Amino acid sequence: MEIIDKNNIPPETFDSGEARGITARVLIGKANGASNFVMRLFEIAPGG
Repeated sequence: MEIIDKNNIPPETFDSGEARGITARVLIGKANGASNFVMRLFEIAPGG
């Protein structure tokens, strides 16, 4: 099992149209050897 600190993963920010204040991070994906799934963390700021 791999323990991941979300703060060590740079976030992607979405600020267009009605999608404001949203960040996404790929916690587990191809870079971690997961060939058939992806685990993402989305954070939505108040008013986002």
